[in-house]
Amino acid sequence: DTIDLNGVAPGTCEIWGWSYRGVEGNGLNQVGLPLSSLDDLDCSDISDNQITIIREAATGGSVAIDLVATGNPNGTTSFNGDTEAVICIDSLADPIVVTHSNPGAENLSYRYVITDAATGLILNVINSNSIDLNGVAPGTCEIWGWSYRGVEGNGLNQVGQPLSSLDDLDCSDISDNQITIIREAAIGGTVAIDTVSTTDASGTTTVTDATTATIIVGDAIANPIVVTHSNPGAENLSYRYVITDAATGLILNVVNTDTIDLNGVAAGTCEIWGWSYRGVEGNGLNQVGEPLSSLDDLDCSDISDNQITVIREQGPALPVQNFIVRAIGESCETSNDGSISISASEEFSYTATINGLSLTNVSQAFTNEISFDSLEAGEYSVCITVAEINDFEQCFSLVVSEPQNLEVIENFENSAKELNLQLTGGELYEINLNGEITFTAESEITLQLSEGENNFTVKTDKDCQGLFSSKIIIEAEDTFNVVPNPVQDNLNLIFTNSNNELVSVTLYDISGKRVGTFTTTRNNEEASFNVSGLSAGIYFLNVEGTSTNVKILKK
Repeated sequence: DTIDLNGVAPGTCEIWGWSYRGVEGNGLNQVGLPLSSLDDLDCSDISDNQITIIREAATGGSVAIDLVATGNPNGTTSFNGDTEAVICIDSLADPIVVTHSNPGAENLSYRYVITDAATGLILNVINSNSIDLNGVAPGTCEIWGWSYRGVEGNGLNQVGQPLSSLDDLDCSDISDNQITIIREAAIGGTVAIDTVSTTDASGTTTVTDATTATIIVGDAIANPIVVTHSNPGAENLSYRYVITDAATGLILNVVNTDTIDLNGVAAGTCEIWGWSYRGVEGNGLNQVGEPLSSLDDLDCSDISDNQITVIREQGPALPVQNFIVRAIGESCETSNDGSISISASEEFSYTATINGLSLTNVSQAFTNEISFDSLEAGEYSVCITVAEINDFEQCFSLVVSEPQNLEVIENFENSAKELNLQLTGGELYEINLNGEITFTAESEITLQLSEGENNFTVKTDKDCQGLFSSKIIIEAEDTFNVVPNPVQDNLNLIFTNSNNELVSVTLYDISGKRVGTFTTTRNNEEASFNVSGLSAGIYFLNVEGTSTNVKILKK
C-alpha cells in the first residue's frame, strides 16, 4: 500500500483498487491494456473510484510585466517592453504587476524572487504579483519567477544567498528570464558650458569659464550657448534646462535642448539650471513665472547643484529703417500761366507683411509712410503687395535696434511728416505738408497741398511730360551694396544711385569703436577696401549721409 511515483516522468496517473482470484500473472499480463481488460475477467472487479496522482516537475517558465495592470498612474514609470521598467523613487507608490507562464507545473507553488542586479544575491521572496519597490534605495534589481514545492521557509531562508541556492534545491526551478527594474531618484547634478561646442564665429560671445558667459543681444546675431550636465544615477529620468531671471529668481522658460540662444531676450542676466524629473505635467512650463523652488519641491524632481550665468549686454544700436509706398499722380494739366496741376486718379490698396504676418492694409493716394518701430530688436523680412498693380510684390530686409511704437500715417493734410515726390531723373525731393516749400532742381519748383483734395499744384516752367506714371515705388534707405559678405580680404562697395559725389565710408567694431575710414565716389563702379588686417568678427559699415549700418562678417 506504499506507492512511490517519484521516478516516473511528469504526468497524471490514477490508482484503482482490484478484487480478484485466479488471474494468471496477477494482472501483469494486462499491463498496457485498458482497465476494462481486468474488470471483464472472471472473479475480478475494479473499485468504484480512483486516486488521482499529478506528477509535476518544478518549472520556472518565463516572467513579464503586465503592462495593462501596471499602468502609470503617477507618470513616474517608464517601460522598455514588458521586461524592463524605470521607476522614480519618491513619495508616490509605483507598483509593478508581474505575470508568469510555466505550463506543466501549474499545481506547484510559485513565488517571485528579487535579486540585486550587481551582486546576484537574493533580496526578497514574495508571494504577490504586485511589487512596489519605491521604498528601496536607488539601484537595479531583477525579478525572477520560482516554481517549487516543499522548501522550508518558502525561500526566505535563502535571502542574502546567490540565486543558485534556490535553483539547486529539490523540486525547485528558477524562470528562464528575468524582469529588470531600474530604481532612480531625481538628481539635478551639475551643469556647465560646453566650451568646445560653444563656438564664437560671430565674435559676440565671451566664455569666461565653464559657468559664466557674456553675449551681445539685440544685434540680430545668434549667440548659441551649448550646455551639458552630469547627473550619475539618474540617467534614465527626464532632463531639461530651466532659465531663471538672476534678479528675481523667477522661471523664464524650460527648454528641451542643450543649445540655448538668448539673443532675442533683452539685456540683463539670467541663470541656466539643470532639472532632473519624471512625471511633471507640462514638463515644467506650468511653473513659468514662479520661483525655481516650485520645481524643486515637486515629487521626482531635483534642480542642479549649480547654475550657468549668462550676462546679456545690449549691442550697438542699429538704425530703424522705414519704407515708403507711393502712388505717383496719374494726370497732369498745364494752365496758361505756366502752372501744372498734378492729381492722383486712383487710390492703391497695399498689404504689408513682416515675417509672413500681416501688418496693415490701407488705401491711400500718394504716400503712406510706415515705421516698424514697434518691433523687437532683430532682423526681419518685409514684403509689400499691391493687388491692383499686376500683383505687385517687393520684399526687403529690415533691421530694428530698439522696440518703440508702431506709427501709420494716413492723414497727410494734418501731418507734419515728410512726403517724398519723385521727379525726372530719379531724384527724391522732400516736402513738408504743413506749409509751402520751394526746391531748386532743373528749375525752381513749388509744391503745395491743396485744401480738401489729394493733389498738388506744381508751378514750373517745365511741362510734366514723363514725370508721372501709374506705379508703386517702394524704397528702403539702403542705396548701396556690399560684397562679398562675409569678407576675408577686399570689401567692395557698389552704389545703386550714382551721382559722383565724394563720400566717407566708416567701419565700426561690435563695441562701436571706429576701426577704419575710407573715401570713395558715389557711383556705379566698385570701390574696394582692404580689410585683411582686421580681426575676425562682426563689424558695421556706414556711408556718410545715411543712417544705415550694414553688418559685415570678417572671416
